[in-house]
Formats: sequence, structure tokens, C-alpha cells
Amino acid sequence: MTRIRRNREAQVPERALRLPISSIAVRPRRRVACAAVLILCNSATAIAGIVSLSQLQPGDRIHVSYGSRGCFHDRKCEIDFERGTSVTAHSAGRSVTLSAREIQGLDRLIQFYRSRPVGGCTTEDEITITWFRDRQKIASERYVDRSCATYQMKDVMRFYEIATKLQLERNSSSKPTLSVQKD
Repeated sequence: MTRIRRNREAQVPERALRLPISSIAVRPRRRVACAAVLILCNSATAIAGIVSLSQLQPGDRIHVSYGSRGCFHDRKCEIDFERGTSVTAHSAGRSVTLSAREIQGLDRLIQFYRSRPVGGCTTEDEITITWFRDRQKIASERYVDRSCATYQMKDVMRFYEIATKLQLERNSSSKPTLSVQKD
């Protein structure tokens, strides 16, 4: 008969205490599996959280897919941001070099989206940010913003402003044209 030693933590057969630790099977596998999943999720979040334009290294690229739909607009654009000697934005065969202020403004915008703002506005912005290093996908983030808060924010560079700079859409100061077709 095997006697069991009483312990606050667990009941362990006395003969198991004489076995080397490597030969004892770990019973709480669920705890280990849960801990592993949490560690992996936290690692993925940490990796995804380091994407910022100011921290891009040569050979890095951030691809942004941006869509915004509201009462008076519907815009979509795909923009690649790359670091060479400077950070440049590319789309539809066009390129522009970004200033330090524009880069900081885009970093603030991305930080804002990461805060997952509460919505209530009829305008919906959908943003997917994918980070590549040497052509390999490192991380991807997706956000939906229904707050309309970026329109009132200072020192923020919005993706549609980069699209305007790339001449992907008309500047907001240009007058809209109306064409009427007679039958």
C-alpha cells in the first residue's frame, strides 16, 4: 500500500518523492497550455505594437490599406511606406518623401487607432497596417474607427492627406465640378 503525504499544495504518493524529477509526469497540462497561449498572444501583440514609421529600418516596409466612408465621402487607398535614406510613401507609381513632422503625425495617428476609440459617428474608417522586413510579413493590425476624432486632432497626419500629397485624390481646397448631361 502506498502512503500519501499530506501537503497544502497537492497530494503526492510517497514513492513519487523518491523518483528523479525528470521522470514525474506533469499533470496540470491545461495550465501549461493556457500559459503558452497567453504568452504567444502577448508576443504577437508586442510584435504588432512596434510598427511605427519613425522606427522603420532600411529594408522595412509598412503597407497601409485605408478606407473611409461617410455621408459625404467614400475613399480608399493603398499606400506603402519605406525607409531608405528617408521615409517615402508610394502608391500608383507615385512617390513622395515624408518630413519628420509628417512621420511623427502618422505615428500619432497609428497610436490613436491602437487605442481603439469608441465610436458614434456615421463615418467609418477601416485601416489595415502590415509590416514587412526584407519582403517577409512580420505583423499585421486591423482597426475600425467610428469616432471621427481624427478630424479634431492636432499634430496628426491622416492617411487621406498622404493620398492627397500623392495626388491620388483631389485636394480638399479644389472646387468640385458638376457635369450635367442633357438628353
